[in-house]
Amino acid sequence: MASGAGSDCNRNGVLDACDIDAGTSGDCNSDDRPDECPLCPPVKVVFVMDTSTSMTDEGAALCASISAVAGELAEQLVDIESELLGIMQPGTGQFSCLTDSVANRYGTAVPGDPPPNNVTLGACPGGVEVGSEDWGRATSVVAGNKPWPTESVRLVIPSSDEGPWCGDPVLDPGVDRDSITHAIQTSMASHVVVSPITGTGTSAAVRALAQSPAAGTGSEVFSSQLPDEDLAAGILEIIRNACRAATDLAWTAAYEAIG
Repeated sequence: MASGAGSDCNRNGVLDACDIDAGTSGDCNSDDRPDECPLCPPVKVVFVMDTSTSMTDEGAALCASISAVAGELAEQLVDIESELLGIMQPGTGQFSCLTDSVANRYGTAVPGDPPPNNVTLGACPGGVEVGSEDWGRATSVVAGNKPWPTESVRLVIPSSDEGPWCGDPVLDPGVDRDSITHAIQTSMASHVVVSPITGTGTSAAVRALAQSPAAGTGSEVFSSQLPDEDLAAGILEIIRNACRAATDLAWTAAYEAIG
């Protein structure tokens, strides 16, 4: 184990092969790993963050916790690679861990066949802050334009407390619903899971819209109430759930064993 020639994925001090040979661990799918070990492809997750002033608490909590989240998942045999992006611009201040933007890394052209008024990321009436809230189109751009590795769990986590098309007011039916509908279509075409995080003070209309891409891609929404206390746990659960959905029942049993 120390040399790396053998593994101990269930961390009981016994080589996995020895566990299986002795019958102390099962191997029902014959993959040479004890059944209680979690199986998850590498996780590629992109955080898409609304950097408007009302999201500073969530931004600070994300930046403070993301390294610990990755470390905890690594201990549970989940290989995670994260991108932390603002929508139109990299983050500053409380958002300092957002070292790049969706617009810079993946462009502003919304892929696929977007509906009218949803063609260009950040094309919003109003100032710079309005474009920073354009998380519906940002989700489409990341899901459709990122070169996702073939063998990976593909996850986009948009986080906002505003409408998905240029922030509030929410127009549903209208451009906000159109933005979300296209994000679902683009994400499904790229086999991407979308799990929105809604910030404190999010309206019922925004929460309802956030439920749609989650339901459409087989995931869930996390609603943060006290970001300093609940955001890290919410992100962990989102990623664990994405792993469960991407693997067989062995993951569920292993996760329950880990706690």
